[in-house]
Amino acid sequence: MPDTFTYPEDFQEMLIAAAIRRSECDFFLRLLKPQFFTDSIGTACWHAVLQHYQETGEMPTFAVLSARVSERLESQGRDASAGAEYVKRLRAVDTTRNIDYVCNAVESFARRQAMLVAIRKSIESYKEGKEPDGELVAEFEAAMALKREENDFGIIFNHDSDGVIDRLSNRAVGVRTGFPQFDRIWRRGWEPGWLIVPLAPPKRFKSLFCSQLALNMAGPSVGADILYYPCEISADLTAARMFSNLTGMTQHDAFAGSIEEYKTLVREKIAENCTGRLVMKDFPSKSVTIADIRAHAKMVIRELGINPKAIYIDYAETILPSNTKISEHQQQANVYVEARALGGELGACVVMPDRCTKEAVGMPVPSMKSFQGAFQKAGAVDAAIGLCSTDDEYAQNILRSFIFLNRHGAAYQHFTGRVDPEYARISIGDAIDTPISELFETSRGGRSQRSETRALRDDDAEAVRASANVSAARVESALRGRR
Repeated sequence: MPDTFTYPEDFQEMLIAAAIRRSECDFFLRLLKPQFFTDSIGTACWHAVLQHYQETGEMPTFAVLSARVSERLESQGRDASAGAEYVKRLRAVDTTRNIDYVCNAVESFARRQAMLVAIRKSIESYKEGKEPDGELVAEFEAAMALKREENDFGIIFNHDSDGVIDRLSNRAVGVRTGFPQFDRIWRRGWEPGWLIVPLAPPKRFKSLFCSQLALNMAGPSVGADILYYPCEISADLTAARMFSNLTGMTQHDAFAGSIEEYKTLVREKIAENCTGRLVMKDFPSKSVTIADIRAHAKMVIRELGINPKAIYIDYAETILPSNTKISEHQQQANVYVEARALGGELGACVVMPDRCTKEAVGMPVPSMKSFQGAFQKAGAVDAAIGLCSTDDEYAQNILRSFIFLNRHGAAYQHFTGRVDPEYARISIGDAIDTPISELFETSRGGRSQRSETRALRDDDAEAVRASANVSAARVESALRGRR
């Protein structure tokens, strides 16, 4: 890179000298990385500073730093005396008059150098004929987000109670689900930064459940803007399911008649039932990271001016981990952590369905051990909702919902429900009062679940009416369609 894009080496030496002399300025340690220094000895020197701090919790003295840098250079087959000479220059740097300037400049230096590092990697990828990956996108975003944040002590409990209450009372209320049964549990809605995981076996209505939720949230009773990322099926198919939900027409019937009439009907139903804006973008499975989704979401927010309250990522296993150098279990857990961070950054809840383990497939309800791939996933989740059907229930389109994790309220709440695959509709009904201990005993192979199954066998009309997210007109339409 041209020299005009770098800070002078004597300025970089002043940064290191100031960091050692002002050990209370821990933001130096957080912001500065060895690759930011253009002098190779400076890079080795900052490596030594970080290593010493990690091992001891203290900044090294100049004498200790000299020894560490010399050892590092010698291990690399380089001239150790060059390290001692570099530290000698650092010791001679007068930072007394310039310390305030240096402290104020470290943020812009770090951001600029981080951007240069990302640009160099991008150029190298281009020369090698590689497409930029999610990890590289994340580096650019991290460079732009570098911030000093000095003197942020956090909450001083003895003095800051009023501020805490003000922030909580003024905090934006989360997005309601449109299912009254859920909205009574989460009275403020699903809040920004929450990760919600509907859990089910393969082909057990995870995507259908999410499309119903998205329509509820975009509907007149909630009116929220929604971002929806299907990464298993296409955006067209996801939208087509929503069309069936809104119109009460199956895809077979829709395309057997007049296409122009169907287009008109869909537009009318969207105008009636979607007051929030719903934007869908599909990606091939295992081709996109959370960083890629973040980049697209920010572009949509910027260009379309929407304010998404929920981001759907359908589903977790289709997302490419951003770091593939760790164990597979840790990779899968990191997808959860990154998704939750995405919601916090963009001020939205994230709904990301996932598969349960094969052991959980035959169980009446899941538990925190039922996440596919990594038990650590349970620690990142704000709410997990099991979409439950025994084989007998599945044959009858019965779909129970069981809240088995809830960071912000009561867990183990259990509801009847029904799914109508032809019309892409899911309803949630009454609470099930079966003792939880009995449910988990059944999960371990205890007594039969037949009594609960019989209690769920309502007729179709009653099951549809139980779903308060469907208006009376749409109930009648659904019933007519089924006749």
